[in-house]
Amino acid sequence: MPMLSAGGAPLPAPLYLAGACTSTLDIARELCRRGIFPEWSSVLALKQSAGRGQMRRSWSSPEGNLYAALRLPLEGPFATTAASPAIGALCADGLSAEGFPVLLKWPNDIFRRSDGGEMLKAGGILLEECQGALVAGIGLNTASCPPPSQIRQGAAARAGTLGDQIVSIFTLWLRLAARIFSCYGMLKEQDAWWIRLAESRMAYLGCPALLDGALAESGSSTGDVRGIVAGISRSGALLLKTTGGTAAYLGGSLLPLRDSNHLWST
Repeated sequence: MPMLSAGGAPLPAPLYLAGACTSTLDIARELCRRGIFPEWSSVLALKQSAGRGQMRRSWSSPEGNLYAALRLPLEGPFATTAASPAIGALCADGLSAEGFPVLLKWPNDIFRRSDGGEMLKAGGILLEECQGALVAGIGLNTASCPPPSQIRQGAAARAGTLGDQIVSIFTLWLRLAARIFSCYGMLKEQDAWWIRLAESRMAYLGCPALLDGALAESGSSTGDVRGIVAGISRSGALLLKTTGGTAAYLGGSLLPLRDSNHLWST
């Protein structure tokens, strides 16, 4: 498998290039096992035969889209339950800086607005523990997206692509990974930086929503909860304003209510 060092690129660690594979997370796991996948290393693959998302759901991974895995440092929010929204915020911020005005749907989905104002899912992030390391699997619909027939029933939004301004997948990943690392380096000493970054790019902020299968920060399952999306807590939990006050939830599927799916953010 070809490896690019950071010498000629703005990356702090190796980038491994793969053709067809089961998933970039599988490759990252093997590289971690061999001890050759340090923090901020990444894998970029042409296509995946067994890509996966949340709850081990299959992630459609044809050639043309971006499939990457990035090892994160086990420090700051990445050593806590805030890891998902933290890397989601960094990814959304990096893509926006590259000309793709995306939003973060809690905890780590990448959304964009269609020309008609509809919110579409253009990517997702999955965190996995690999040989004691934390690795983020990142999938972005740069060329194609699954048809409605392949989207699970009850999903928050239809699938979409990032847009029409795509450079090569290789160039996009080089720029995105470099921006994520650079942004993290600038912000990591600031208190709760991931909250401000996530909320600045947060889909449905201030909008009515349903949290399906809500898991309270206390660990108790509370079923479905309705409320107004109020932000993110220090633990990475979703904050919802309900009739009983503002509550924090670490788990659940966030679904917009009324016309929220046609709103950028507020």
